[in-house]
Amino acid sequence: ILLMRNPADVVASKRLQPHWHWVWDPAEYLNDSALVNDHLSPLAETIATFSKRGSLEEKLLTSWCIQHLVPLRNCPPNRLRLAFYEEIKAHPQKEIRNLLRESAVLPSTQAPEQIERLIQAPSRLANAQKGRKSIVPREQVERVFDAMGLGGWLSDGRLSPSGVRSWWAAQHR
Repeated sequence: ILLMRNPADVVASKRLQPHWHWVWDPAEYLNDSALVNDHLSPLAETIATFSKRGSLEEKLLTSWCIQHLVPLRNCPPNRLRLAFYEEIKAHPQKEIRNLLRESAVLPSTQAPEQIERLIQAPSRLANAQKGRKSIVPREQVERVFDAMGLGGWLSDGRLSPSGVRSWWAAQHR
């Protein structure tokens, strides 16, 4: 299961927790020659450009793209399930039931209600984020995603589950 969250929200969360370990500079991925040879060579120049000239938000967005692009290129749809954070928060029962039905990874005997209680538990950062969450401009998100070849993953600057699924299916035809 690959849990995907809106990239602008991820960047905002990371900005609130600068002491946590994040890949702040996407050029770190270029130090792994196997990763570059297998997945990133067509994007190496773009990644290097954002690393050198991009804002902190653009660097974090580029890292987000790499972290999601690699598993989606590697795993065909029959081997990986996508879950979208915003969909789970909006409709926990429905999304959990779908994941339980579609995945052998989750124990099918686990009651969705038990899992839903975990999802609804307040985040330790929930109060810290109120009123302080920076907003990454839509144009910035779109610029990075377009440069990384993932413009179809977005709708109005937000992650589009249908866009991601369509792109992923097309990669494995």
